[in-house]
Amino acid sequence: MLASMASSLCVRFDALNQLALRGNSYSSLISQEVSKCGSLEPSTLSKVHLTNRHEVPGSRRFARTMASSVRSVVEVADKAVVPGLRETVWHQQDQKVTYPKLEKDASADVIVVGTGISGLSIAYNLLKAGKSVIVVESRVVGAGQTGRSTAHIMPWFDDYYHLVEKVHGFENSKKVADSYQNAISWIEQTVNEEKIDCDFSRVDGYLFPHDDSTRAHSRLQKEFEACQKLGLNVEMVDLGSDPSSGSISTALRFPNAGQFNPIKYLNGLAKAVASKGGRIYETTKVRKIDNDNVTTTDGITVKGGAVVMATYTPLHRDQLIHTFQQPEYFYAIGLKLPKGSVKKSQWWDTATPYHNVRIEEREDYDILVVGGEDHNSGMKLEDYQDAHSNLEKWAKKRWTSAGEVLYKWTGQVYKPVDYVHLIGPDPLANTTGGVLAYDQLVATGDSGQAMTSGTIAGLLITDLITGKPNPFADLYSPKRGPKPSSETASGTGVRIWNTIEGITDLLPIAGADNVEIRDLAPCAGCVIQDGKSKVAVYKDEDGVHKYSAVCPHLGCVVKWNPIDGAFNCPCHGSIFDHHGTVINGPANVDLQPID
Repeated sequence: MLASMASSLCVRFDALNQLALRGNSYSSLISQEVSKCGSLEPSTLSKVHLTNRHEVPGSRRFARTMASSVRSVVEVADKAVVPGLRETVWHQQDQKVTYPKLEKDASADVIVVGTGISGLSIAYNLLKAGKSVIVVESRVVGAGQTGRSTAHIMPWFDDYYHLVEKVHGFENSKKVADSYQNAISWIEQTVNEEKIDCDFSRVDGYLFPHDDSTRAHSRLQKEFEACQKLGLNVEMVDLGSDPSSGSISTALRFPNAGQFNPIKYLNGLAKAVASKGGRIYETTKVRKIDNDNVTTTDGITVKGGAVVMATYTPLHRDQLIHTFQQPEYFYAIGLKLPKGSVKKSQWWDTATPYHNVRIEEREDYDILVVGGEDHNSGMKLEDYQDAHSNLEKWAKKRWTSAGEVLYKWTGQVYKPVDYVHLIGPDPLANTTGGVLAYDQLVATGDSGQAMTSGTIAGLLITDLITGKPNPFADLYSPKRGPKPSSETASGTGVRIWNTIEGITDLLPIAGADNVEIRDLAPCAGCVIQDGKSKVAVYKDEDGVHKYSAVCPHLGCVVKWNPIDGAFNCPCHGSIFDHHGTVINGPANVDLQPID
């Protein structure tokens, strides 16, 4: 499975000696071809695997070989100013600390937790409405999932308008479409007003059938009819199989989509928030949220009239909202293009999971930004594939001018079981009499469209706090509960099963990888059974590091992610880096180190 990755693998010599068992005829061959951090030819890797496949379980072979492909990811993360930054086409890894750490108790009308697109959009709109705002961020601006997005600002709803209409009705489907148009216009207006240099532009977007099957064309036609019914400005076009448009013929054209550089946009929006009197505090990690009070890990208290959790998913244990959405991983690459060889547009196919494509312009060349290969977060070690290579093959088949891969990264999205976003009061808000601290507003359930959903959150939550009616409040309310349908039943079933599996992994007979610590190459990890405990293991040149494998959020067992060099929780999407440091909620404390 990994032969196609072998040319990029970087494996330590001692790890390869383990890979070639004592007496193996390929030991001398490996010794000759591999230096301490050299590359292993695909043919050599294939021979080693063929020789040992009956002697070493597949997951062990995977753990040993996959480790070196994540070395560059680990090295970038270790050099960054805060944990969890990734090298992306937007250069997330270069983000620096710009705003101070909160050092003393403070208060404001509203406390916003998180500086992604939701948090900063909310803060900006509240300040314009006359509210005082404090924004706290555990790392730095742009360190979260916004900085890993492929940043399509889409008028098309990628869970399909005809499915939204089926589940929520025509009027609500129309509201989704209207809110998306409003979001794109608001971003454009704000970029112009605040003079944010983020490469914003309007482009055409194209939805096209992923193959020539009747089913794919039928889905496209059904979406076309739904969009026409909604009054959207769309048309069915023939792109003539032009390689500059991905060799696509029939497509549904959505004019006036938007795109930008999300890191530049966040930096500019943060600057605008600060200029309007907003107080932004970076490297300020929240430990506890008690209704309208926020306490940091340093014991600093911030008091507010309202608290908004714009943390991608809420930092609490309210199972209602966590059961209402599924965390999914996606993959992205950036391929070098000759300048002007591909039309500046956006493309989305009808596959499940679907692919998304756009252009990022550089001075002397362009970059084809491709995303896709989504799967549920927290997969078992042996279930991982070389998703980045899959994306590369898919893209080059359509965009024939695409060259070398310059960037590879990953991200995570949250998919609501009934498709539409979760923006507004927490499901348990105002129901517990303050006994349980859930009386906050939340912005989550991005459904893979965080640029639009985060912008909608900025407008909607501001209206909720200021008491202004908003036409989208009921539609996006987290209190709405799932609509009865086959789609929501299926999605809820997946969520419940993932949670059950994550908890039953605590049993001694489940949840551990079929990997021995001695088999791990540097930069590799796994989860093992140690007596009655599940232990998360990471190995580097300094030795073996162990942590509790129990997610501190709700007690599920984490899984080693060999692509990111991190531990993922399959239940609710918490992510911990190779040092056990939490870099994505809902967990807000690290994995416990084990001596």
